[in-house]
Amino acid sequence: MLEAKTPRCGLKASPHIESRVKTLKKQAMAIAEMFSVGSRFSWNDVDKMVVAEKDVFDLWVKSYPTACGLRNKPFPHYDTLLEIFGKDRANGLGATTPVAEEEAIESTEATAANDVDQSIAFEEGLDGIDFSSTQPQPSPQGTSQ
Repeated sequence: MLEAKTPRCGLKASPHIESRVKTLKKQAMAIAEMFSVGSRFSWNDVDKMVVAEKDVFDLWVKSYPTACGLRNKPFPHYDTLLEIFGKDRANGLGATTPVAEEEAIESTEATAANDVDQSIAFEEGLDGIDFSSTQPQPSPQGTSQ
């Protein structure tokens, strides 16, 4: 399709389009991160851009270089990109420590071992029980008693 629109341009979908998508994702996530920290940043919905005081933004860029150049820069597809990439962003929900993970694994293994022990004990407890029926069994069809 790219070749049909721009013949002899030499551009290929990979890596050019993939690179652009990666850049847009980084920028959209950087903007989302700005809004998650508080009211130091705002969104101009008319011009579709991040609004912040220069010193606040410059301080932010020192910690988050991906945000460089996003202040007062129109980003018209932010809402759409957030819908697409929003779930890719880490939010801390479900995060656990390695110690908690180790405890969960040990607990699961202990529960499984206990279930096996109970099953073996149950089967061993059945050894002394007579399961023969005390009631007469119906005779097979066609035979008489």
